[in-house]
Amino acid sequence: MINLTVTNLGKHFGFRWIFRELSFRAASGVVGIAGTNGSGKSTLMRCLAGLYMQDVGEVTWTIDDVPADRAILRENSGYSAPYIQHYGELTCRENLQFLSGAREHPQSDDHIRSCLDEAGILFKENAMYKSLSSGQQQRLKIIAANLHRPRILFLDEPGSNLDERGHAFIEQVLEQRRNPNYLTVLASNDASELRLCDEVITIPDATNEVKH
Repeated sequence: MINLTVTNLGKHFGFRWIFRELSFRAASGVVGIAGTNGSGKSTLMRCLAGLYMQDVGEVTWTIDDVPADRAILRENSGYSAPYIQHYGELTCRENLQFLSGAREHPQSDDHIRSCLDEAGILFKENAMYKSLSSGQQQRLKIIAANLHRPRILFLDEPGSNLDERGHAFIEQVLEQRRNPNYLTVLASNDASELRLCDEVITIPDATNEVKH
């Protein structure tokens, strides 16, 4: 089982708090992160994933009752966001092969092709990443994050640029992961995506200036 505990978390840039005094717990399943534009959803996701250090508070992860430090967290997680880019001159298959090797979780060609097929872009297997539409690129980003079946999956605005088939793919991914061995954290302000979550954490607006 995956457990996440967030205690009095705060992050600021310059003289403005992005969020502060944020506390919640999550245990497996699908957890949504909601908030208005600029409320700090992406910043919170990066703090939870260990990509940003918070300014105050704590983020604590346990995997099967064992505390997970940043190295263990990264080993057991995948991260997808619209701002993440892959190698434009590599094909879809080559990008996935490279990433799985870099993670030291090499995946078979059969598994890669199966994932592309589930996402509805198997026909783009040998197409260069830069030639894909924005929606096809977004599907590949989600595939890349989930390719090694991580215990923890971060999906930041997963529905960006996706059509109906793409949204169905997200639902499929979430259903496959909806069990005690996985935790998926999904940041979105799309009500249809948040309805897919088992619980939703809403980030309140934090407009106070930082006092020095």
